[in-house]
Amino acid sequence: MKLLALFKSLFFLGCGICFFSLFLDFYSLRVYNVSGTLISSWDYSLLTGWTGSNATYRPPELGLSIEFLVVYLGVIILSVIATLLKNIEKTSDLRSFMPYAYLNIFLLLMISFMIVVFPIFFLLPEELYYPFMIVFDESFNLTFHYALGIPYYLQMGGFVMVFPYVIFHYHSICKYTLQKDDNVEKIQKLIQEENEYIDFDRYITEEKLKERHRRKENDKEFQFKINVLREGGL
Repeated sequence: MKLLALFKSLFFLGCGICFFSLFLDFYSLRVYNVSGTLISSWDYSLLTGWTGSNATYRPPELGLSIEFLVVYLGVIILSVIATLLKNIEKTSDLRSFMPYAYLNIFLLLMISFMIVVFPIFFLLPEELYYPFMIVFDESFNLTFHYALGIPYYLQMGGFVMVFPYVIFHYHSICKYTLQKDDNVEKIQKLIQEENEYIDFDRYITEEKLKERHRRKENDKEFQFKINVLREGGL
């Protein structure tokens, strides 16, 4: 139970970190001239997009919509509320918790999206390198500093914190469901066997009746033959 309490505490902490990191700058671009003077600075936020100075070096829009941010924030909030209100340790019917387990799994997928999909499919196609890179442009004598912001690493930390409780939660519910289904299957099998036993008894009874009927018929035929023989003898 202490381990579960630790997992839950880490889950809440990880959700909080992921939540607040979404309001910070995820990516930064700095441009320096040959003398090392900063001539352009741009930062990317999920809320506001690119903000900075010197529009000449402004990076292209990444195409990550505000709707994604709203959904992400909503999933975090719902997961936290569900975990607070629905205590898996104090219920006997874990099957009803399956929707919340799927919600937490979806939260993991959202965090994974920011860690894996965002850099590969949104940054790299625009030649925005990660996690960091320094590129010197000889034609313009400029140095470009590309770097992921602290929120990206906070998302990674949040994933590590959220993962244990989500997996434990999902595994416990699946294990309970499988055991319950197995018990139901066993009960159904016992009922079926009992029915088969009853049918078997009925079959035995029917066979006994048939056997008695055959004996009666045989007795009648035997008696008839005896009578014929007697009459023939006379």
